[in-house]
Amino acid sequence: MGHWAAHAPALGDGPEPPESKRGLHLSQMLDGTWVLEGSLDPVSGEVVATALRRAESPDSDAEPPRSPRQRRIDALADICRFYLDHQHQSPAGRHRPHVNVVIDVDDLQSGGPGRVVDGPALSAAVLRAMTCDSNLHRLIMSGRSAVLDYGRATRTIPTALWNALVLRDEHCRFPGCDRRSGWCEGHHVVHIAEDGPTCLENLVLVCSRHHHRLHQPGWHAKLRPDYSILEVTDPDGRYWSTAPPRAGPTLV
Repeated sequence: MGHWAAHAPALGDGPEPPESKRGLHLSQMLDGTWVLEGSLDPVSGEVVATALRRAESPDSDAEPPRSPRQRRIDALADICRFYLDHQHQSPAGRHRPHVNVVIDVDDLQSGGPGRVVDGPALSAAVLRAMTCDSNLHRLIMSGRSAVLDYGRATRTIPTALWNALVLRDEHCRFPGCDRRSGWCEGHHVVHIAEDGPTCLENLVLVCSRHHHRLHQPGWHAKLRPDYSILEVTDPDGRYWSTAPPRAGPTLV
């Protein structure tokens, strides 16, 4: 009955229905988390629901299962990240205007915290994931306010190397995940703060969710030189390995 009632007005030539109430509210809490609330009109709701379904990725056996709410919020973050990666306002390739993070070089090397500009502090695990594939600026200051030098951005993973990484890995290399390369980032197996080189032998393609997973305490990754096999160990000591699609059978 509800279906027919919704379609009945469309059968006549009556006045246009009033504009539905729609809006989005996003606010940051004192603990740094964000609250998202909104209401959508029927068309926008269908668009958003379809996008979330398409952007959701399944859980793998190498990680705890997520709730439907968690899968949807991960999908929404991936959609926004995908847009920022592929926006056309800037002509530079792989321009990624996600967030600006401030951290002292000593803290970066020692695993200390950083902070979002005008925002909360970020843990070392989050910072390591973000600086794996980002632009780094050198900023030399005198005291806490006088800027002496603002160096040019240094791209952690150059475009040519990124293309080579995509050709080798094709999709996310985390066990059980096949997220396409357009949704992925480059992960330094040995982090740059630990003098890990930015070269193909130290890089692996992973989606954003699994990139952060590999930087969480207790997770370890190793990239073997033969066939570029990725070995992953979780906090419970469980072990998996994956190989690039064209590298032949996985060796364990």
